[in-house]
Amino acid sequence: MTYLKPRLVKLALASLLAVSPAIAQSISVQISNPDALARPSEVVDLPLAEVVERLHVTAETPIAAHLHGVSQDLPTQLYASIVDGKPDRLLVLVDLAPHQKLKLDLEKVATAPEFKPLVHARRVPERKDDFAWENNVVAFRVYGPALQATGEITSGIDIWSKRVPEFITESFYQRDLDGVRTHNPALSYHKDNGQGLDSYEVGTSRGCGGTAVFFDGKLIPSQNAIASRILADGPIRVDFILDYGSWQAAGGTIHEMKRITLDAGSKLNRMRSNFTFDGSLTTGSTLMVAAGIAMHTDAVLQRPSAAIASVWDTPQLATAGRIGTALVIPAAEKPKFVSLPMQGKIAGHALFLFDIHSGDTIDYYAGTAWSQADTPNQENFDAYLKNAEMRINHPVSLHWHKK
Repeated sequence: MTYLKPRLVKLALASLLAVSPAIAQSISVQISNPDALARPSEVVDLPLAEVVERLHVTAETPIAAHLHGVSQDLPTQLYASIVDGKPDRLLVLVDLAPHQKLKLDLEKVATAPEFKPLVHARRVPERKDDFAWENNVVAFRVYGPALQATGEITSGIDIWSKRVPEFITESFYQRDLDGVRTHNPALSYHKDNGQGLDSYEVGTSRGCGGTAVFFDGKLIPSQNAIASRILADGPIRVDFILDYGSWQAAGGTIHEMKRITLDAGSKLNRMRSNFTFDGSLTTGSTLMVAAGIAMHTDAVLQRPSAAIASVWDTPQLATAGRIGTALVIPAAEKPKFVSLPMQGKIAGHALFLFDIHSGDTIDYYAGTAWSQADTPNQENFDAYLKNAEMRINHPVSLHWHKK
């Protein structure tokens, strides 16, 4: 048997460690923008299994991301794409210029970096079980069972207009409660405090992206959301489920579960509504369901593309400018478009109609903009929507660099 001298053993080990992939400390991936359009606040979705395999770590290992040659960490988030599943994606927030290619470095670190949250969601028991969510540019809410118990029934999606990157929902609710307690109407969230306000009249309409059964030319919506469950709460993506329970429509019993995700910097929620229904429908084995945006007095409807409906709407307060709402349909979906006019004081609607079987999920985007924030007119809003449609249908490409 041949023995190596201690010095030769150290040299052999050093050589082995130098080339062993099992101790890789960093890897690189190229992110490519395929379009001639800028992509600010692009959430890059990296398969976590591939990241840990290439980095030779476990899924629990803290990982940091930064642009090649730049030491500052980029915002990241471990994310589970499957409900109740383990994290299977690593999300990274970047800005991409037209046709830009970025080299992204990922490295094992001792502790996970912390980032200021850019998204947030919560149930609001102090305001009759509202559920509110927002990012750094837009804010929304839906109504819960406690409000329904008072007789106010709507499953439409409400908008709060904001012009600041800070979160507003919690402070707005607290301010409104203080106004009621002190009998000071100036504290109402219906008053603009410089950050924004609630001046969108959702009423019984679909608001900004609500759904309903479409039967005999009419919308038959559910009642208020009966439950909510947060799946992820930032820092760069919020993800939650709303359960709308069951209701009667088209001769059958319908049930809807809606999964909503909102990314940092985006004006658009991704909405995936799953419908189940029994076999006693008067329409046969399929059901027509609608995703819609409301149209109030003097609202202007535009169709920037076949897959987009854009409404430049009138808020409750004339001093609040204009509120844009929109639907954007991914290329994989093929719904029909129809518009319903106002009937008296009842809001009209721009609708995309989906013909579905029980158990099907419809996939669409719905969002908003405000003329007193960063979107001065409908033309500007429509340009944003066409850019968003391109981004939805043409994701960034990934190319892993070999070590």
